[in-house]
Amino acid sequence: MQGKSLQSTLGVDPVHIWSNHSLPVTDLHCTTGGMMARVASASQDHTCKVWDMCSGELLCNFVFDVPLNSVCMDPAEYRLFAGAMNGTVYQVNLFESNSSRERHIKVRETGEDEDATTAVFAGHSKPVTCLSVSLDGSMLVSGSQDQTVRIWHIQSKQCVRTINHKGAVTNAMIIPTPPNLQSSQTKPTLPIQVFKRHLHVPNQWNGLHSSTQSSRNGSDRHTETVAVKLKGTKSEAPKVSTSGTNLSEAELESLLATINQERSSSSSEADIENLSAKELHQRLQQVQQLNKDIFTYATKQILNTR
Repeated sequence: MQGKSLQSTLGVDPVHIWSNHSLPVTDLHCTTGGMMARVASASQDHTCKVWDMCSGELLCNFVFDVPLNSVCMDPAEYRLFAGAMNGTVYQVNLFESNSSRERHIKVRETGEDEDATTAVFAGHSKPVTCLSVSLDGSMLVSGSQDQTVRIWHIQSKQCVRTINHKGAVTNAMIIPTPPNLQSSQTKPTLPIQVFKRHLHVPNQWNGLHSSTQSSRNGSDRHTETVAVKLKGTKSEAPKVSTSGTNLSEAELESLLATINQERSSSSSEADIENLSAKELHQRLQQVQQLNKDIFTYATKQILNTR
């Protein structure tokens, strides 16, 4: 029924429809290899089935004595791990002497041959929700509803670490370590910019000019400028209207020469002390007007080039 619904909604014909389970499927695991891969399905009907991706044929059916909740295989497809509702993780060897398509899983007792039976990882007290095997096939990670993640050594079946959580673990996976975490000198391929609360700050240029004026003249007086928000195209760019005049390149050069002349004439602290308050105020207004004209010219040039 689900396959028909998918076909009618998306107009896509499924390659295979597997409906051999009698109860809900709880987990799926697909190995690497493209169309030659294997697919393992776990179900509440106490079975775990292994399918061939290319032909869709059922390769093997494993029957357990408890409902299953998760399943995975190692990268070499040598072992299958099934997490049960009772908190036990079962290990089944896929390459053994038994060639029967259906196998009833028996827990291995002490002294029995490992190839003839299966081993268990016991430690969880509630259903196992997820399983993952390391790339070298030596470590197994299991998550459970008992709020723990356990790391197992597959060969010895021993739990080497337990990670506690504040709630039920729904998923856990082993992934390769990113190169940026291994070397402090490695730079990220996508640098993250500094987060900003707003995209447009109206007083951004005002704050810049006020800090510049305060550092040069020792005054906290703000210059009057108009903030510009640039659009995506040149035609949408807003025009700048200020009290200053529009300057050409020649006029800008003359302004810079005037500023240098003012600096050279008032560079001595003794000369500044001899000036009256009125003359200082006039010079301050001249410098502020020059800064305003330069800012207007620079803004105009930026808008014209975009």
